[in-house]
Amino acid sequence: MRAAILIGGRGSRVGGDKANVDLGGRPMVEWVEDAARAAGLEPVRVGDRAGDVTHPLAGVIAALERFDETVVVLACDVPFVDPALLRALVNAPPGAAMVEGNPLVARYDPTHLRHFRAALLQEAPLRATVAALDPFVVPGHVGNVNSPEDLARARERAASR
Repeated sequence: MRAAILIGGRGSRVGGDKANVDLGGRPMVEWVEDAARAAGLEPVRVGDRAGDVTHPLAGVIAALERFDETVVVLACDVPFVDPALLRALVNAPPGAAMVEGNPLVARYDPTHLRHFRAALLQEAPLRATVAALDPFVVPGHVGNVNSPEDLARARERAASR
């Protein structure tokens, strides 16, 4: 199974281009790719670096359209995602599945495309859109790097590895 790593978005709060923000001497996205590989997934970057993605659903839709198969979707700003959580997503019952509280650490399939497209046209919130699918929830926590403070903590963590 593929892991579609979403690299679009502006990342203005962390200095732009989140995927390439330096974390321990490497781009943050590489940490996510390593976790995907450790979970037995094939990481593939989806999106653009121009920051044109204005809604996270656009990235999810792009991944599902590109591969036309079930994919694990990962935001590029979850560098310390546990591979065990990713394996739990893969092994979850059929349908949508997400790690508790994070719809961008999730598994979706092409049957969700119509729902996602309609939600995007309405600019519906991601969490509400995914909640309407009644996803299987994998217990666990995944921290995102969304602010300068998050980035500072992530850099400390990366330096200690």
